[in-house]
Amino acid sequence: MSSSESPRSTATNSAHEGATFAVLEDLFWYFSYAEEARHARGVLFLPGVDAMQHEHGVPTYVDVIERARELAASVEDCLEQVDARHASVLRTCFTQRPWSRRIDRAFGTLAPLVVRLAGAKDPWPPRHPGESFEESVTRALSVRISRDAAYAVALRKEADALLTAACQA
Repeated sequence: MSSSESPRSTATNSAHEGATFAVLEDLFWYFSYAEEARHARGVLFLPGVDAMQHEHGVPTYVDVIERARELAASVEDCLEQVDARHASVLRTCFTQRPWSRRIDRAFGTLAPLVVRLAGAKDPWPPRHPGESFEESVTRALSVRISRDAAYAVALRKEADALLTAACQA
C-alpha cells in the first residue's frame, strides 16, 4: 500500500472479503492516527465514513469528537479481545510505510506482512550503512521477486492467510 492510499482504495485481496470497507477504514484510521492521538492529545477526527454518518444530519464538532473517542475505545477494546498475534498482524498491515514501487505493485495492502515474512525467512539480508533491517529486507525482496515469481506468489499466499485469520478473529 503506498502511503497515499487507504485500505479502502486498495482492498482487493481475498483476506479483505470478509471485512467491510468501513471496518478496514476504521482499522487504518486507528493505527495511523487514533491509537497515538488517544494517548497523547485526544482523538479529534473520525474516518471519512463515520464522519459523514450522523442520525441528526450534519454532526457538530462536539459530536465528531465524542464519536471519535467512542470509536477509538471500541477498536482498542476489540484488539484487546483478539489473540495478540492477530492484533499484531492487523497493526502491521494497517500502519503505513513507504515501499518501493515493485513491492507495492506486487503485494499492495499485503506488503507490510510480506516484508515481515521475508525478514523472518532471511533474517540476515545484506545491509547498507544507515539502512534499517526493514529497508534491507525490502531491497533484497525486491531483487528476489524480480527473479523468482513463485517466491512472490508463496509469500502473498502466506500473508493473505495471516490477514484473513486476523480479520476473522
